[in-house]
Amino acid sequence: MLFDISDLAPGGVAIDATVPIPPFPWEGGQVVACDPARLSGQLRPTSRGVELRGRYGTKAHLVCDRCLTGFDLPLEGEFRLFLVAQVGAEGMDEFERRAEDDPDAVDLYPLEGDVVDLAEVLREQVDLALPYRAICREECPGFCPGCGADLTKKEPCRCAGRPTDDRWTELARLKAVLEQRKGGTPTEGR
Repeated sequence: MLFDISDLAPGGVAIDATVPIPPFPWEGGQVVACDPARLSGQLRPTSRGVELRGRYGTKAHLVCDRCLTGFDLPLEGEFRLFLVAQVGAEGMDEFERRAEDDPDAVDLYPLEGDVVDLAEVLREQVDLALPYRAICREECPGFCPGCGADLTKKEPCRCAGRPTDDRWTELARLKAVLEQRKGGTPTEGR
């Protein structure tokens, strides 16, 4: 959704819109699709640029990192951006200088021209709001790392009785010795 900011009234303009967010690539090759976002806010001219204050709400459609099933993650948030025009290399220098000199650490959003793409602004806000890992629910057991059983569907784990890898024998022996010492059993040479 494109919005022309070239001739905003001094008091600004209120925004209340439903903005479609295009799918975008995310962690691990996953592509995130979202429901159209509800955006309410205000655009107003300032000495720094055009201030965009907004509140959004949407649902992201993700795939759980543990069990690989799809789930919906409701997202909502508030943001404040200053839309700053930049032109060529010198414009980028000015943009970076403003970003460094900002004592309030306000987000600056570079613009090319007088049109802001609200869908792109919201895509960025949703991307920032997504969790580090997509987990459908905290107690999701996922798949067994040994045998691949789907523990979410209560498949029995087939790891018990499986032959162990001989390369781990010495480590298992060391673990047993350490556990024995931890239990308070005296050892030789102390």
